[in-house]
Amino acid sequence: AGLCATTQTLNITVTSNVIPSVSVSASATTICAGTSVTFTAASTNGGTTPAYQWQVNGVNAGTNSNTFTSSSLANGDVVKVILTSNDPCASPATVTSNQITLTVTPNTVPNFAAIPAFCAGTTAPTLATTSPNGVTGSWSPAVINNTTSGSYLFTPNAGQCATTQTLSVTVTP
Repeated sequence: AGLCATTQTLNITVTSNVIPSVSVSASATTICAGTSVTFTAASTNGGTTPAYQWQVNGVNAGTNSNTFTSSSLANGDVVKVILTSNDPCASPATVTSNQITLTVTPNTVPNFAAIPAFCAGTTAPTLATTSPNGVTGSWSPAVINNTTSGSYLFTPNAGQCATTQTLSVTVTP
């Protein structure tokens, strides 16, 4: 009655809530001390730019990235990630991944005994390829020079948690 009005149509889109999730995988879970491990988060319903908070034993670590790399993990360390979705329909917005427990083996130091000095031209001692404490590997150079003093580097074979060892050999004139 006396009002000038037109009919207006509004389209309303209702979007259902989405439930975000995140899972973590590791490049390795059984490692030697000092080995680098990369953890990768795979998320669904995280939005266009989800936030990642990595944790080691419940302590924040890493950066806001879907990957986390560390070479300072210890035996029994537990790694997980907390994802915060920026999807406006995410409910809940923050979720926690599965946990990955690491098995870290300490490195064994080969315990070769020092080689006593010997006279030039005499028979040089042989370099054993297995240390007294069971580390196998190879030497570089492989044979002791019986005319010149020098250093010899033992490198453990792959698959052992062991460090290198250098022996200095003195050849007396």
